[in-house]
Amino acid sequence: MLHSGRLLALCILCCVLPIHACREEKSTPGRSTDTNSDTEHSLIEDYLVLVESLSFPLYASPAQPPTPDEATLRALLQMKSLTLENLAKRTRSPEVKHIATQGFQALQNIDLFVANQGYAEMDFAGAALETAIGLGFAFSGSTDLLESGSRAMLESGGAARANYQRFNKSIDQYRAAQIMVVGLAAKLRSTASLEMVPRLDFDEPPFAGQGNHVLRLDNTTGQRLTNCAIVVEIVSQDGRLTNHVHFAREWPREDPVFALYDPSLGWSFHGVKAVTAFVLSDQGVVGPIAYEYQGVEHNKDIERHLQATQFDIRYLGDSLWTDGRSIELTLRGIDRLPMHTLSVRFRHGSQIQDIQWELEGWNRGARQRLDGGKLLGFDPESVEVGIYLHDSGVSWKSGVCRLK
Repeated sequence: MLHSGRLLALCILCCVLPIHACREEKSTPGRSTDTNSDTEHSLIEDYLVLVESLSFPLYASPAQPPTPDEATLRALLQMKSLTLENLAKRTRSPEVKHIATQGFQALQNIDLFVANQGYAEMDFAGAALETAIGLGFAFSGSTDLLESGSRAMLESGGAARANYQRFNKSIDQYRAAQIMVVGLAAKLRSTASLEMVPRLDFDEPPFAGQGNHVLRLDNTTGQRLTNCAIVVEIVSQDGRLTNHVHFAREWPREDPVFALYDPSLGWSFHGVKAVTAFVLSDQGVVGPIAYEYQGVEHNKDIERHLQATQFDIRYLGDSLWTDGRSIELTLRGIDRLPMHTLSVRFRHGSQIQDIQWELEGWNRGARQRLDGGKLLGFDPESVEVGIYLHDSGVSWKSGVCRLK
């Protein structure tokens, strides 16, 4: 796939060459420039239709969008395809025509894949669509499902294999059109620099769990921005790079906008390293807006997620079925915990005993029976629970929990 960050940076930083200078060379004193103005206006309007059709959606909140039924998905694909096809037919710009043609041809083939393959396959193909195109829906694809589904399709042979190969090719074609529109955006936007920079924040799903990566941009430029193309580049810790183009007709001052990214395909679950954004609007351009996520910012998010941790705690005592005195913990509050060290401090009056267990992982609602063995020589009145996450080094500690 075409995921070149250097290409995007070149498009944005080098293509923001004022095409107005080229127009000025063509105009002569005393000669009407109305035709040129009309042409420029028409080209900008075509560009706005193009970038809006090819862009990923923006949201007013980070809430998870719904999963579509087949009719809704196909209707959206066909609507976007028809818009781009009509644009390709009417535009006077060869560049707009080429990009729009690439877009609508890709969408037509993707729609054909959905019709031929059946909606049941959209668990993994739908996540590919959301990752590469950004239709604004949530699919249930996971990394394992995508890999196994893709492999099964390619190994099946015949029509299914051919359909999936065309699908992959169409995704590449659509992504290429998205990258080309970035260069066009840079040419047609104001070349003035915005004095104040939008504020950027990024958040991964906690502990590589289910859900979207969430990008938040706040319009802290001090003014309302119109016809904004927002280009986002995300680099994972193992070097993978993904680019997204967003569009907003209007971005009120101080308002936040949210972009939701499904990491199921083409992303690494090793975590995000850095995020960079560029904003190109009628009022001016700004960028790169750099945000280093790996390290301090990532750990802040982990600490925030851990604050919701809760446990149901039950003391089991000593019995034939346990190795010494034991307690049972049920995880509440968060969806899951990754590999971690669980520590429990047992108290009875002045007696204190600390015991640690190494746990591979823990899902919400799951119970863990923890045997104290010979280390716990008394019946505790209260406990304190602590968590230490191996990957991030972040820790959490509960308050004192009285045992019944």
